[in-house]
Amino acid sequence: MDLTPKTTGTIVSYSPDENAFPIAKAASMAFDKEGMLWVADFDENLLVRLDTDHQTWTSIRKKADSPVASRSVGVLGPDGRLYFSNADMTGWTELDPEALPLPPSDLSSLQLTGLYIKGERQIPGKGGPLHKPIRELEHIGLSHQSVPFGFCFSSFHFSSSRVVYHYRLYPYEENWQVLNGDPEVHYSHVPAGTYRFQVKAYTMYGLSDRKGIDLTVVLHPPWWKSWWAYTSYVVIIMGLIAGLLLYQRRRLQFQARLQIEHERAERLKELDQFKSRFYTNITHEFRTPLTVIKGMAEQISGQDKVKTLIRRNSDRLLNMVNQLLELSRLETNSLAVNWVQGDVIPYLQYLTESCHSLANNKKINLAFFSKADSLVMDYDETKLQHILVNLVSNAIKFTPEYGSVKVTAAQVLEDDRPVLELAVSDTGRGIAEEHLPHVFDRFYQAHSSPPQSPQRGEVPTEGLPERPNAGNPPPSGGLGGAGTSSGIGLALVKELVQLLEGEIKAESEVNKGTTFLVMLPVRNEAVALHFQKDRGKLAADSKSISSSQPATPGPLSPAPVYGEQGKGESAHTPMHKSTDTPIYKPMLLIIEDNADVTEYIISCLDKDYALHTARNGKEGVEKAREIVPDVILCDVMMPEMDGFEACRFLKSERSTSHIPIILLTAKATQEDKVAGLSQGADAYLTKPFDKEELLVRLKNLAAVSQRLRERLSMAPGPDEQPSEQEQREATFLKELHEIVETNMSDESFDTNRLCRAIAMSRTQLHRKLKALTGQATASYIRSIRLQKAKTLLESTDMPIGEIAIQVGYKDFSHFSRSFAKEFGVLPSEVRKLT
Repeated sequence: MDLTPKTTGTIVSYSPDENAFPIAKAASMAFDKEGMLWVADFDENLLVRLDTDHQTWTSIRKKADSPVASRSVGVLGPDGRLYFSNADMTGWTELDPEALPLPPSDLSSLQLTGLYIKGERQIPGKGGPLHKPIRELEHIGLSHQSVPFGFCFSSFHFSSSRVVYHYRLYPYEENWQVLNGDPEVHYSHVPAGTYRFQVKAYTMYGLSDRKGIDLTVVLHPPWWKSWWAYTSYVVIIMGLIAGLLLYQRRRLQFQARLQIEHERAERLKELDQFKSRFYTNITHEFRTPLTVIKGMAEQISGQDKVKTLIRRNSDRLLNMVNQLLELSRLETNSLAVNWVQGDVIPYLQYLTESCHSLANNKKINLAFFSKADSLVMDYDETKLQHILVNLVSNAIKFTPEYGSVKVTAAQVLEDDRPVLELAVSDTGRGIAEEHLPHVFDRFYQAHSSPPQSPQRGEVPTEGLPERPNAGNPPPSGGLGGAGTSSGIGLALVKELVQLLEGEIKAESEVNKGTTFLVMLPVRNEAVALHFQKDRGKLAADSKSISSSQPATPGPLSPAPVYGEQGKGESAHTPMHKSTDTPIYKPMLLIIEDNADVTEYIISCLDKDYALHTARNGKEGVEKAREIVPDVILCDVMMPEMDGFEACRFLKSERSTSHIPIILLTAKATQEDKVAGLSQGADAYLTKPFDKEELLVRLKNLAAVSQRLRERLSMAPGPDEQPSEQEQREATFLKELHEIVETNMSDESFDTNRLCRAIAMSRTQLHRKLKALTGQATASYIRSIRLQKAKTLLESTDMPIGEIAIQVGYKDFSHFSRSFAKEFGVLPSEVRKLT
């Protein structure tokens, strides 16, 4: 029987086994007016008065002749009496609760009587955990060596024949355990921790002691599991980690020392390699102007434009040689400083004015300002000239038309020492923040800048100069980009400033301008030079100064302009003889970033080729896809996309893969040639090249293209291995053939639909088919149709009209005329022959 007392709210079970409740099976139950529960026994004439709140009860024996029915009913009458039905349900047993005796009130006390450790009873005061009797303790501590341990207890109730004990060691045991035997409990595998040992006893009258036993038991862990042990563990582990880190640090320091020694050796090796690369790149720079000089020298008779080109490139080459010699001498510490003492302000103004012609050509306002009328100091005239002219020239180059360049000189204090602050400012496009720290690095190039608007510090990857603006002279000591740069201008400036014991830095804001600041110490220790008195001498030396300035070039020929009706016609393409009969000229695309080289190539080829030009690889690829030329002449070192990448792209593009490509570059090593040919180039021409060699190369490529057409028109022999290009173009023609055959019966299938199917424009497909087969697109489609018709006439008995319809001809007469024009015989004559 399970009941829930109001005081605790938990379910309590009542049975002879659980708590010695005298009734095993209840026949009926009823509450009296005091809230006591009366329970009638099922088998015996027994009534039990149960106090559910205190878990106590009183048993009452009924008369033998008044049994309670197995399904009896117990009710509380209005007079406070209880009524239980008889066994035969013919009468009632009346019970007056007030007339019955009360339960005994002498509840006994439940107490602990002993403690056992490892089976031995502990005696208080004998060195064990008990310092007084255990019944007087509310808390007891045991060491880890006290396991197994146990308790004995007693209710000291001698009037009850049976006592049932409930016990638990909480939270080791969450549920109550029932003990019907000797009042002893033992534990053998309890982990360290804090527990509550609880016991309650039930007699024939119910719960004997409402308080019961509640003893706090603390089982202490062994020393190696104590808090101070764990603290020791942490300290020891941290000490080990610290020792390992110290060992690792020393090991890394040792490895770092070894690495430093290794890097020193590598740097020495790299320095030698750098010097070798440096002189190689400078040699490459020489090749580009030499190409023009050598070519134009053959046409020098009375041509001012040719003379201008030769003069300009000669000056540029001389300037690069001078810069190379200066850097070489700086690196070997053999460049001496020739200090003189004089008024530096007039000299700086004189150097600035020498650049006015350069600024006027670009309609740029060049001005000099000085915060002092005079500043006498030690300086080196030649090196100061190189520094200022380089900075001003580059500022002019990177400033758009109608902009301004300003040179400012002032004496300031830096760390309590007087210095000359020389500032060169422009209103150009500026330098991006990520490129600013590298502007003084040799051969540095910011690849993202467009060719028309370069950034300072750029240089072509392979050392070639880039295309200058038409009609504008290239500056001395250019920085790269779209000028005529060797990529050593600012590097040389920095080296010279440091040689003069000064500092240089750059400040810039994109789209607003750039300022270069040169800080030179003001000292007065050298021999005095009176600038005003010796001005005639300086004027006499103007020739040497102007030698670092390139001559003003004449206007360059304009880039090709395509008309609205003829995209394939170039401004360089004379197409007529004295008669008005047009003469076909092979179309040649020149991809070259240097305007002088482009002009020279045009002068060599414009009589025999229809010429188109592009200023860089990216523009060249787009132009090649648009016009599909017969041959491409491509430089290697260009901005945005170099020649190798352009060649690789064109050879992988379906519309341009057949075009022969000649790579033109200053790199002449065998490795460079192999690299160019591995990208798919058909020929490799090094600068400076000979005009006759170029013409022969172009003629040979035309012959190669003719052989390619012939080989594609016939099946390869059994022992012949077709080249990669032949396989690629044969695959293309096979795909075209399959598309035409698939749509052969469709009379409306024409050039436009074939272009859509092959994903090419009319111009691209026409030019490619013309190069591979010699046929126009419409003729190619017609040839496949008629060849299929001829095969059907020779191998089948189909009517000629049905064959005509099958190959896309609805008009029989049209089919006959076309067939006769293609094969020289009528379709009916072919049928007769077979």
